[in-house]
Amino acid sequence: MAGTVLSVPDSMANRQRFLKHPGRITAGYPHVRLVAVIACGTRSIIDAVFGTAQTGENEYFRQSFPSLSPGRLILADRNFVGAALLRELADTGAEFLVRVRKYKVLPLLKTLPDGSFISQIGAVPLGVLSTRITAHEADGSSRSELYRWVTTLCRLEQGDTAELARIYNQRWEIDTCFRAM
Repeated sequence: MAGTVLSVPDSMANRQRFLKHPGRITAGYPHVRLVAVIACGTRSIIDAVFGTAQTGENEYFRQSFPSLSPGRLILADRNFVGAALLRELADTGAEFLVRVRKYKVLPLLKTLPDGSFISQIGAVPLGVLSTRITAHEADGSSRSELYRWVTTLCRLEQGDTAELARIYNQRWEIDTCFRAM
């Protein structure tokens, strides 16, 4: 799941409902914020919520919760890490794998054999995974960065970190879906 902001035609109806980008001067097209839950692989839209761009992604994400259910794995970026939001998401019964900022301090409750650990955000028990990802650029250079995720899949075993990192990579499919729109 992810969100984006789309420009819509500059019609009177759209200007009344959706605001243009604020600034010293108002210019451009009215903007709509879209938050969608898609199926990785098929890019089928499971749920989509949209409205004014002045409302944040987290609020629209909450509106998609009725479409979530046990057995689903929700992949989300680091904008969706608040304690209340994760508690509400966990209450849907869906599992999740959400990226967190690498410097976010999380309490260490139990260390696991692969170096991951059990923690919590608010009242939600979570597994915390870390891995270094290296991106190789077209010019031959490369850069490496530490990525961390929290997940409700707390039954982590040896090798799960690498597998979940590969699964998380599919989160970017939603950006391809947004570009197609």
